[in-house]
Amino acid sequence: MAIIRLQHIGVAVKDLDEACSRFEALFGLKARDFRDNQGHGMQRDARILLGNECWLHLVQNWDPESRVHKFLEANGEGLEHIALESDDIEGDVARVKAAGAEVFQRRIFDATDGFEAFVYPKDAIGFTVELITPHATSWTYPDPSDSE
Repeated sequence: MAIIRLQHIGVAVKDLDEACSRFEALFGLKARDFRDNQGHGMQRDARILLGNECWLHLVQNWDPESRVHKFLEANGEGLEHIALESDDIEGDVARVKAAGAEVFQRRIFDATDGFEAFVYPKDAIGFTVELITPHATSWTYPDPSDSE
């Protein structure tokens, strides 16, 4: 069991379109892979590719019960989570639990982006840490020759 890499960085935003425009104007980073069918229809998100198979995951969420919305209400826009890719999510979750930390709902979710488990800020280091193992339907970083 091992953490392979930093897969993505989750950034909570109040207005996805405005945030994407700001990242492009300030840093020349263009958003792609826009989705508006996440979070039971109460979330929009986009990826900004960083060129090293890591991406910024910009997330706008208006579900008052969601983790991202609660973060936005408490903290405003900013770093909400990091996602660490695991080659053995069951083993890594067991290690987290053995160390005395809680995993959200004490389980691994089979989600659109992969098998996911979340360690919240009180048990991580001030922000949520997502453990993720991609599966067959997961989005994959595009080949560098792919121009979108």
